[in-house]
Parts: sequence; structure tokens; C-alpha cells
Amino acid sequence: MCRAIFLPRFHNYYFDVIDFSGYFNGLVDNNVSKIGGQADTPSANSVFLRVSLRFNLIPFSIDFPSFSRKISFTLFQRDPPKHVSEIRNGVGNMSGRKLHKLTARTVESAKQGRHADGGGLYLNVASTRKSWVFVYIRQGRRREMGLGSAATVTLAEARRKAEEARRQLADGVDPLEAKKAAEREQRAPAFGAFVDDYLETMRASWRNDKHAAQWAMTLGRARDKEGKLTKRGYCLGLANLRLDEITTDDVLKELRPIWNEKPETANRIRGRIETILDAAKAAGYRDGPNPALWRGHLALLLPRRKKLHRGHHAAMPYSDVPTFVAKLREAKGVGAMALEFAILTAARSGEVRGATWSEISLDDRLWVIPARRMKAGREHRVPLTERAIAILEHAALLRRPAAGDDSEALVFPSAKV
Repeated sequence: MCRAIFLPRFHNYYFDVIDFSGYFNGLVDNNVSKIGGQADTPSANSVFLRVSLRFNLIPFSIDFPSFSRKISFTLFQRDPPKHVSEIRNGVGNMSGRKLHKLTARTVESAKQGRHADGGGLYLNVASTRKSWVFVYIRQGRRREMGLGSAATVTLAEARRKAEEARRQLADGVDPLEAKKAAEREQRAPAFGAFVDDYLETMRASWRNDKHAAQWAMTLGRARDKEGKLTKRGYCLGLANLRLDEITTDDVLKELRPIWNEKPETANRIRGRIETILDAAKAAGYRDGPNPALWRGHLALLLPRRKKLHRGHHAAMPYSDVPTFVAKLREAKGVGAMALEFAILTAARSGEVRGATWSEISLDDRLWVIPARRMKAGREHRVPLTERAIAILEHAALLRRPAAGDDSEALVFPSAKV
């Protein structure tokens, strides 16, 4: 009796041995050797067993008195793999198995369950559906790769695919990852085309068309009035690269020329490239880390940006405002009226320039600015003073309809319009 504690790993070839003494009585001959201590074995107690057998394979079991149970093994007539990595890559435990166990008839009549053809190839029967699966071990993990439906993939084709997968494993390549990479390569769009789709999708969530135009310019997708792409903007070198091909070097080529010269613009571009590549990963077009990520990545390759100190615009002392407004009233033109109206309402210049008559209620003496025109995204209601009403009444004399809709006419139209 073999007095040992065996912990089977990686199917039938590799064992961790704590105590070895004895032999396999009545099952194999005495040519049982222990090979241990190699640099590539996981631990000092790890060994390979080389067993000479008369037959291709022999199933047997050993009693373990301390565990009060049996553990079954199947030994194959072959030498152990030269390297543990060979086992971990799923090669060593496949090539010795019997291949081509199934026939076209057994495939056709197979009942529910999983049926082995050998070499990691299985026919999976679930209800009325049949499919081919390749099962293997990669770095200690069991993995499964679908090879297609049995309705469209014949037994011979499934065997060819399984053979290719075994060949990839022998070369140290994970066949499932190789399959995913090939699928991405076939369907991953170019950066520019993906940006176009992204901008179209996100346009409704942005405050205005100007914001969308800024994204298009910084990502190299600016267009002329006819909708044709121009060669203006940034990221032009990324436009024709497939999303799964873009690397850190590609991103740096776009950022380095402007990183110190235009730090604010460069940082916006980096952030937008990062967003696009994150969206591409979410869509299944990329794997792995984002090459435009700042923290822990580009922060180690680019100098830290200097903080901008813009300061504040010069402000007029409040004691000078009455004198200034008096002079402003002497000036002629729409611009002077708009500026005084902005002072009286404490509104932003863009809110005044974009004001339409539909927002003004002279009867209620109220100016209601819709949320879409407010920076905060909330409706803003402005009470109007006597002087503000007088400015509006004077501006009404210049009122021009906008494409036939008088209510949408600008309160302070440009003289050039």
C-alpha cells in the first residue's frame, strides 16, 4: 500500500507530495521514479511521477487510512512535461489523451450533457441546442472557449479549431484571448468615426452647440458649413487609428507639442481622449488600462502643469458708476442700451445679448431667462426697474421678426443683422 497524501493538481500529471514511500501494488511495475527539486517547481515538496505502463492508460484508486476515503487517478503512458509552465498552459495534460472519440452519428444522437471528443474538445448538449466547447487550463485556471453551434460547425471543423487552440497553447498563447483580440480587430472602428458617433449621442446632454463644437475641435472632428471635415484642431494623428490600437505613445504624440505652450487646452484634450477611450472600452472595442489616464500613468511621463493665476478683471468703483451711466445714456446705438440694461439687471453679457421678446413681460415688469440659457441650468427671473422698462420700450422700436416669428426676435439685435 502506498502511504502518502496526494493532492492532485492540473488533472493527472502534477502532484504535491508530503510523504512518499511505497509503490503502486499490482497496478504498475516498479519503474516509479521521483523527480523533484527543479527550479521551476512551485515548492520543495513538489515532484513529478514517471510511470511505465503496459497500456495507454490505467485507472486505479488508493486508500488513504487517515482520510478514510478513496481517491481515483488515471495515469498516462508518457514522460512528464519538461517545465511546469507547460502544464499550467494546458498542454501537458491534453496531448496524451485519446482523440476523436465521437462520430458523426454519436453527435447527431447525443443526449443532454457534455460529451468528450478528446484533447479538450467537448460537445455540449443543452435541451435541443448543441454546441462545441474547447476546455483547457491556463495559469491554473480552467477556461472554456466556444467553437460554434453543432448545427453549423461539423465535427471535422470543430476538431480543426480545437487543434489550432492546442497549437496556440503550446506556443504560450491563450486561445480565448486571441479569439477576442481577432474579433475586436474585425469590428473596432477608427478613433475619428467613434468620436463622431459619441458627439452625436452626447449632443443632447450638452448645454449648447458651442460646447459640442469645442469637443469636435479638440478631437480633430471640426467640420465646415457643408459638413465636411477640416484639417483644423487637434488629435488629427489619432483619427484613422483603430480604437484597440491606440497606445500611450500615440496619446503623447498629440499632447507633448502643446503641453507646455497651451497647458489648459492640452489638459482638456487629454481628458476628452480619456473619456472617448473609456467609452470605447465600455462598448467592447478596447481592453486594458486607458493610455490617456493621468493619475499613475501620464502623470509620470509629462511635467506637472503650472497653476494659472488669471486674477480678476478690473472693476469700476461703485462711486464712479452713476457718472459712467450718465455718459452711456448720451451714446447712441443698441450696444449702449444693452450695456446699461446689463448693469441694471446684473445679468451676464451673453444673457443680455441672447434675450428675446418671448422672455420679456412688460405688463408683469419681469424678464424670465429659460434654464437652457443659464449657466446654472435653472430658470432665472429678473424684476425690471423703471429705467429697464424704458430701455425695452425704446428697443421695441427696433424690433425685427426672426424668420417670421416676432416673439423670438432679439431684444438687442446687431446692426449687421
